[in-house]
Amino acid sequence: MMAAYVTIIDKAFALAELMGSHAGSKTIALLRFAYTASNCCLYTAAHFILVYSCYTDEPFCSSRPFDNNSCLIAAPSIMLIVFAQLWIERAVVPFLQIQNSRAYRRGAKGRISNAGVVCVVWMGLAHTDPVSLVLISLVCATRALHPLKALSFAYTTAFKTAVWLICFKALSGTCSAVSATMAVSGCLSATLI
Repeated sequence: MMAAYVTIIDKAFALAELMGSHAGSKTIALLRFAYTASNCCLYTAAHFILVYSCYTDEPFCSSRPFDNNSCLIAAPSIMLIVFAQLWIERAVVPFLQIQNSRAYRRGAKGRISNAGVVCVVWMGLAHTDPVSLVLISLVCATRALHPLKALSFAYTTAFKTAVWLICFKALSGTCSAVSATMAVSGCLSATLI
């Protein structure tokens, strides 16, 4: 599915872009605001649900958040929403003329980045690796804080730093809950977000 997501070029969605350019500018601006505001609300709620469901009192490197059933349900459900929305946005973003940004990527590089992150998160969820939870939180934070550029940058930088610290601990052998493979994959994925 992600291979098809990457290989279908943007010109396949030119009709959506054409329709958006012929619609009234006020209508498009209103729809764009409604769409981005609803995304902010959705991903803010998803972020808090993930934190509430998967939070443990144990240090991150010794915790097993997937032992909790609510975390086991919440994390894949949120990723399914992200996966579906990436496909929907292939037509919606050109139609609403949303500018290329970290939250709404356009072009081949953006599609490859999104597909890489989704694949790494699914791999981490399959192995019940806690790094996948940090990556899901990072994706949610990027989309939730899209309108607030400075806060988005600071918040996502904190998550990226956490992923890098986890990677260093996993590679040094002091973090038993995270596999070295997932730690490196998580670092590369966090860089793409």
